[in-house]
Amino acid sequence: MDSKKLSKDLFYLFVLSVVATVANILTSDQVSESLPALSNIGNVATLVCSIIYIFLLWSLSNFSGYYKKAAIWKILTILIDVILVSGIIGLFFAYSSSLSHHSSFDSVLGGLAASVGFAGVLAIVASILLLIFGLCATRNEYKAHGEVMIPYDSSYEPKWHKLWKYTVWSTIAMIVALVVMILALFSKGWGLISLGTAVVMLAGIAMLVTSIYKLIYLYRMSKIIENAGSVSEQIVSDQDLK
Repeated sequence: MDSKKLSKDLFYLFVLSVVATVANILTSDQVSESLPALSNIGNVATLVCSIIYIFLLWSLSNFSGYYKKAAIWKILTILIDVILVSGIIGLFFAYSSSLSHHSSFDSVLGGLAASVGFAGVLAIVASILLLIFGLCATRNEYKAHGEVMIPYDSSYEPKWHKLWKYTVWSTIAMIVALVVMILALFSKGWGLISLGTAVVMLAGIAMLVTSIYKLIYLYRMSKIIENAGSVSEQIVSDQDLK
């Protein structure tokens, strides 16, 4: 096993994860409203990080087959994003065309309503697929991290498994809270809205904590493997001298 390459690529994953976290902050609603230029930079940085991350996962497939599976799922998430954007752009041009061909205000309004309705359905379906594909990518990546650490420190395998479970539960909590809040808005259940808001905040904090633990694990793993490789090289060097 090439310890140097494994250590180096894991460290690169750590750096990319840090950059992606910063980029996600730049794309938040607060930043995009006040500083749209920074939001655009964040969107570009997020895409670039995702592409490089996929290449790194694919290059690590020699160490664990789960890395390649994680890369494939991440590729699918990017494809869904592209299809969603393309679909919305297509609807925009279709609506623009309807403005030039329909003289009736009612027909134009009906076309707009149909386009908006279809765009909403498309966005919902894409969001569900992105969630599923994202979780599949995370699961395979975490399994790969745990697998490659077995020869160096087997305690990391259950750590990554626990982190995966926390990720799933925090995601489920976020989804349930958002659904409750939406239903409460229609029924004007202000108590449920407050409860849903609190759960969303807690789930968001839990997701942040899992992201921090991921960074810690990746960094520590790269250093453990690097040190193990150095020790192995020293032993080989000592044997050669003998």
